[in-house]
Amino acid sequence: MTRILFAVIAAVFICSAVFSAEFKTEAPDDLKKYIPDVEAQLADGLNDIIKNQKQVLSVLKPYLKVSKDIAAFLGCPEKEDEIQQCVLSYYNDAAVIKETLSRVVLMSEADARRQKVVQKGYVNYLFSDKTDEIDIVMSAQPFYSQERLKEACLPILISADGSVCKKEELLSALAGACGVGETAPPLVFMSLVSDCMKNVTETYPYFSRWYTEGMPYLITSVLLGQYAPGQKAVYDKLFQVSEESKSIREKVNLWDFSNIKVAASAKGFDKKQDNAEIQYSCLLMQELYEKIGKKGVSNLNSEFKYDKKLNNEGMCRTIKMLFGEDFKAALLEYSPDHVKELVNKGNVNDIKKEGENAIIAHEWDKALTAYTDCLLFDQRDYNSRLNLATVYRELGDLSASDMCILICADTMDEGKATISLVDIENNDNACVVLGKYFYLQEAFPQAYGVLFSVYRDHEDWEDVGKIVKLLGSVFEKKKEE
Repeated sequence: MTRILFAVIAAVFICSAVFSAEFKTEAPDDLKKYIPDVEAQLADGLNDIIKNQKQVLSVLKPYLKVSKDIAAFLGCPEKEDEIQQCVLSYYNDAAVIKETLSRVVLMSEADARRQKVVQKGYVNYLFSDKTDEIDIVMSAQPFYSQERLKEACLPILISADGSVCKKEELLSALAGACGVGETAPPLVFMSLVSDCMKNVTETYPYFSRWYTEGMPYLITSVLLGQYAPGQKAVYDKLFQVSEESKSIREKVNLWDFSNIKVAASAKGFDKKQDNAEIQYSCLLMQELYEKIGKKGVSNLNSEFKYDKKLNNEGMCRTIKMLFGEDFKAALLEYSPDHVKELVNKGNVNDIKKEGENAIIAHEWDKALTAYTDCLLFDQRDYNSRLNLATVYRELGDLSASDMCILICADTMDEGKATISLVDIENNDNACVVLGKYFYLQEAFPQAYGVLFSVYRDHEDWEDVGKIVKLLGSVFEKKKEE
């Protein structure tokens, strides 16, 4: 949706009390007595968020220049208009948040419940007819226009006993959505750059998270140095390699730093290692930038754009071709010795055979090691990844399994790959993997056929049941038509 930049108009309100320079509070006569206490409870949280949004607005206000600079860094001047729309959406979000939190309005919980929905700015309250629950929903877009922005405020619900209703949930939701502390504004800019890479230039390789983490960091660091040096200093410090990360340096594995590891729910996820790998990715990108400069980074991104099938080998070859830099060696320097050996081995057929034998023997831990090693050698080995999806299901890690299937469905060259799942005739989990792959490829009759046959024997497999029931209802409606 096209979003239009608007000037933030500071509305003048008649307020009963002023607690802070950052927000004002108003209330009907019967609730005015609660204003001092409410302001005291909200002051720290709201003031911090409002100040941060002001910083975001200050950086993004010259939106034409910001858009042009990001487009140049990403090597896509032809996409400047699309990047401009992305910049403006971030600007508008910050404007709505700032204006909403700058005007606090007290209202009774009873009055709010009678309205069913309270939507007066960034924070909305939804009331359930069947329970006493109140849902807090954050949404800025309805208030992008100047007229709606003038109405924006933060309703604070006052219970019959005078307490603030859902106070902790509200402050927690605001902190989670808007960020807190001095690092929040530069992280918003980094998120903007990341969104431009993912949605505009489509440069977001599943297999090379060192790039999807390191490149937004680098671009943000350089541009904040031009727009807001104070924010740059805070931001750079946040991504410096910490002492904790240095202490686990031997575990860092940038060659296998892929988005399959992002889900914190996946078994074996190590937050400390993840943080370390992000920090070392930023360091690696900074080292490359110091060698090839801003123009070199722009040329590199121009080569990578619109290619969803990027992987480490191909990206390293491109860097070698453009700049003569042995980036593969640099990347492997931030990876364990066994990874270096596997990547440089040249052939992993014996490891694949180990994986096949392990699946047939139901030795799932061995199979996990074998297929993980195969993917270290060739990240686009789709059959190894789909077999790995089967292994994850056998080990009970459905989220990791689904991520493997999603990656294959999203990046496999249609019609150019032959799917070969080990022991599929004897393994229902392998059938599920195949069925889900068909489903994501929108081959619905094939998906239904495979998954229905599994679901008859495993009605307790809820994830399979959902797809079977959904497809079944779709096919029934088509018959009726």
